[in-house]
Amino acid sequence: MVQKRGRRRQARPRRRFSLAIPQVNATAMARASGVRVHLSWTHLVSASLLALSVGGMIVIARGEEYYVEAPQVTGTHFVPVEEVVQAAGVDGLHIFWVDPARVEAAVRAVPNVADASVRTAWPNQVTVAVTEREPALAWVDGETVRWADAEGHLMPVRGEVAGLLTVTAEAGAMSDAGAETLPQEIVAGALQLHALRPEMAALRYTREGGLAFDDARGWTAFFGTGSDIAQKLAVYDALVASLEARGIRPQAIVVDDVRHPYYRLPLPTPTPGP
Repeated sequence: MVQKRGRRRQARPRRRFSLAIPQVNATAMARASGVRVHLSWTHLVSASLLALSVGGMIVIARGEEYYVEAPQVTGTHFVPVEEVVQAAGVDGLHIFWVDPARVEAAVRAVPNVADASVRTAWPNQVTVAVTEREPALAWVDGETVRWADAEGHLMPVRGEVAGLLTVTAEAGAMSDAGAETLPQEIVAGALQLHALRPEMAALRYTREGGLAFDDARGWTAFFGTGSDIAQKLAVYDALVASLEARGIRPQAIVVDDVRHPYYRLPLPTPTPGP
């Protein structure tokens, strides 16, 4: 190590001071400043409650009894309970993490379910109340059979319903065969026909004439769609009475437009040649 040469400066002596610092706590400082500190029962109770709350939350978070085993499902008739439970997705979930709004939305997505309501209760109870779509008719399109409710919502067939109206769509009658809903005018017309004439329990839907019924007297009646079925039936009955009085047996009677009803005669039978 290289030392610097030169005359060393004489260091000035440092002054030392001895200072006694007393031990001061919060109470002494408060007394010195004129502020009094009181540890009241209120503070002690508050601290105790805080400790109990934290401890309780830890117990709840770790307690097995606060985890949902399976929700209780009510209101189902056609929809299997297992399907609702799977859609709810709360099995094994802590009750703190159950979101009723999310569960309701998931259950509403189940086919045949119109609405759902979810309630939670301690320690691990979840109840799902289901409102199902009521089948109003069976819609047959090719090889596919589905139910439709009064609003036209299509859904899977889930069982048997006695006396259910059946409407069979002819090939190419529907522009959107894969639709999830039927036009309201088709459903309304079919339900009115069946209500006014219970014998019309099997209808067809055609592109040209709408709702059709094969009358047992030997012709096909076309009623179109819509909600004015009662008026169309009155015109239909009057036209049938007039034709029968004249001894005319039509091939079809068309009242899809109540203002312009008409009938079609069968094609003439070809005369065999010589």
